[in-house]
Amino acid sequence: MFVTTTTKATGAETTLLNLINNLDRSKFQPLGIVCRFSGQLESQYPSDIPIYSWEKYQTKLIALFSLAKAKLSGINYYENFLDEIHKSLKPDVWYINSIIQPEAINYVQKQQIPCLVHCHEVEQMLERIEQSDVERLVNYPLGIIACSHTSAQMLKILGRTNNLEVCFPCLDTQKIITDQNQASKIRELLKINDKTFVWGMSGSTDYNKNPVRFVEIARELNVQYPDTHFIWLGNNPNSGLDTYAKKYAKYLKIDHKITWTGVLNNRNYYDYLQVVDGFILTSSKESFSIVTMEALYLGKPVISFDCGGTREIIQDGMGHIVKSGDISDIVEAMTRVMSQPENYQFAVTNLLNIYNLSEQTQKWNQILTKYFYK
Repeated sequence: MFVTTTTKATGAETTLLNLINNLDRSKFQPLGIVCRFSGQLESQYPSDIPIYSWEKYQTKLIALFSLAKAKLSGINYYENFLDEIHKSLKPDVWYINSIIQPEAINYVQKQQIPCLVHCHEVEQMLERIEQSDVERLVNYPLGIIACSHTSAQMLKILGRTNNLEVCFPCLDTQKIITDQNQASKIRELLKINDKTFVWGMSGSTDYNKNPVRFVEIARELNVQYPDTHFIWLGNNPNSGLDTYAKKYAKYLKIDHKITWTGVLNNRNYYDYLQVVDGFILTSSKESFSIVTMEALYLGKPVISFDCGGTREIIQDGMGHIVKSGDISDIVEAMTRVMSQPENYQFAVTNLLNIYNLSEQTQKWNQILTKYFYK
């Protein structure tokens, strides 16, 4: 049974989707996927795997009885939901996708259910869980899969030294379909000149992805290069930070140079990504960065703060990792890309040899076999 946080298109969920779609069914039977929140990836999972959403479950009348039962028994509402699904499906093992699921790890420990945990996080996410959750994470799972060496290092520092694997996120290049004509139409729609240099960023407009920093970079770069435009792909529409970033852009009188696309479907997403000439990763921390891989695959040089995981991706000629947190330093790196584009002509063959779908899903199935298939 797979237990994850959401079926929205985050890096962790896209990774899980790719893995489940390539699960070795001759050895493993997926009984169900349990999530807190529903999202656009649900339709892309195999149709024979039921999805149990806590968000949808709460809208049903049966949830009222479940919540009452949980309150009487003194256990967490969500943990009670997990208990009901587990007793219904009777899985042999749990696959917990993300360390930020303390209820799930607590439940499997109490019930002595074998589990693997897939860690997509680095240290800034630890503030969301308590000390006892960290101790449980380090000591209980049969194995932990880290999404990168950066993530694995965090787990080692916490005390996890055995049964620790690294399996990288991967690109499903067959899904990365772009249409240059459509990209040109998007430029026309956004009233962006063909000669205008466009910088892009992709992700939820949350504190870590740092849309405020994105706005400040746009302002400073436009002082030096007025013929630039910025596009943020994705958003978090119910967030106050999302609202603040957009109003901040207006306050700085730079809003006419920034486009916020909102959530995009796969095809539109890659067409918008094709529009950009360079990619600026504003995140403070990343365990890996699938969006960086996507940008590089489309031939876009990447400028990134030294957020961790991009050290394992960006190679010479692909862009720059800026060590300091100063806006001026990252703008200086961006101007190098804009003024000397001939220095950023690169091939991604070496990266695809490592981070391709076939290689990583084969490794993942080998890990599952190692721990569970006898």
